[in-house]
Amino acid sequence: REAGDAGLGMTLEANEPSRIYISGVGGEGTAVSRYNEAALKECRIRDGDYVVGVMGHVAEQMPAVMQVVEQQDFEVTIQRGEVRTFVVVTGGAMLGLGLQYHPAGASLAITSVDDSGAAKGSGADIA
Repeated sequence: REAGDAGLGMTLEANEPSRIYISGVGGEGTAVSRYNEAALKECRIRDGDYVVGVMGHVAEQMPAVMQVVEQQDFEVTIQRGEVRTFVVVTGGAMLGLGLQYHPAGASLAITSVDDSGAAKGSGADIA
């Protein structure tokens, strides 16, 4: 980060304990925009990625770490998001998925799969 910059340049959604979803990247003059300009295309931070660590700390410790990040240069560990499609035929049964979402509604996480639910019974490899 540089003095007087326009912030981090990431919109973050902390809806999982082990990682933070990046729902938006942008803004001129931000730390992320400067990084992305210099990085190879495949190494750029993008929407749909996850922050899994900051300055060697895991996501569970990030609220405290993010206060420090606002004031200095930082190192972030990114995990690429994965998009998978499953077809679940419910036959009127309960889906059987524990779901968690961010209030902004940009991401949805499957937190559990019930063995008696339609998702598990359909043979979908949802873990």
